[in-house]
Amino acid sequence: MRCGLALVEGVIAVGPTADSMIAPRARLLKYNSLSKFGTLASRGSAKFMSMNQPAINVSDVLTAFQGSFKSNLKIMRDYYGLASLEVMPDRLSQLSLTVHGKPSTIHLPSDSIVGASAFIDKSWDPLKPKLFAKVAESCADGIVLVDIGANVGLFSRQCLSLIPNIAAAFCYEPHPGNFELLTRNIGGVPNVNLFRKGLSNTSGNLVFYEDPNNVGNYSLNPAAMPANYRQSTVEILDSPTQEILWLSYNKPVFYKSDTQGHDELIATSLSDQFWIRVKVAVFELWRIPGKTYDRNRFISILDSFPQKVFQSKPTLNVGSNSVVEYLNGTDGAFDDLIVLR
Repeated sequence: MRCGLALVEGVIAVGPTADSMIAPRARLLKYNSLSKFGTLASRGSAKFMSMNQPAINVSDVLTAFQGSFKSNLKIMRDYYGLASLEVMPDRLSQLSLTVHGKPSTIHLPSDSIVGASAFIDKSWDPLKPKLFAKVAESCADGIVLVDIGANVGLFSRQCLSLIPNIAAAFCYEPHPGNFELLTRNIGGVPNVNLFRKGLSNTSGNLVFYEDPNNVGNYSLNPAAMPANYRQSTVEILDSPTQEILWLSYNKPVFYKSDTQGHDELIATSLSDQFWIRVKVAVFELWRIPGKTYDRNRFISILDSFPQKVFQSKPTLNVGSNSVVEYLNGTDGAFDDLIVLR
């Protein structure tokens, strides 16, 4: 039996699930909403008091809760089978999303990286969705969003929340557990197309490597993995066929690729016709061995974008050759490259 936890409509609910990796909205145990704690703490006046004991500020309780949350989440996952967290985002959160006129809950994984951080921070890597939204302001006729390595949909969900003129979104995620969460998080949004498949230069079935402690670190390259990785087999689509779908809308493309060491191969398999349509793109670039891609082709693609910055150094415009020199390293470091025209 698996156990699920939900924080919805002012309660935390804990209950059993069947074979699904996603918790139903069981309500066996109820507690006061943590969002109420946050509201009171922000006012700086809430206190817990007990007989003959000093008052405890709620802000101190929240700090302690946040500090121990990853450890507690790991305990709930490893010992009690917690599969996911269902949360109703605050209206001001980038993860807030209205679907068919109703606020939509978000389903977070129970890992100690993606799920824990998004729960505590109420966002996930928020700067890049904000950048996409800023660039989209100049695209009055709408855009096409392409999300390769969509994971559980946090990036795309934030873009859908911030950008009202997304004509279509195409999201690719081969892992079945991540895809189920992805479906729950954005599957009901009109014009969002979800694929339980990965992308590469050719189609087929490939070995897929999984970090057991980080649902955001899955890859087709084992060099991106810790020593205790798991592996499975996933279905892969060829990128050149998919670009036909993306270009069919005849709109600017906003492109994000996060595949732990496979981004360059996917990028170099796409045509010049496609890259001309890309307004802004994000690549997650890993310095790991075992990558095979056409370096000259990748340089040519990067050369077509006048603005290129690494996320770690956002004020420094870099050259295409410098990017490839960075990729030649094998120390396991990674950085996001943002390109813009």
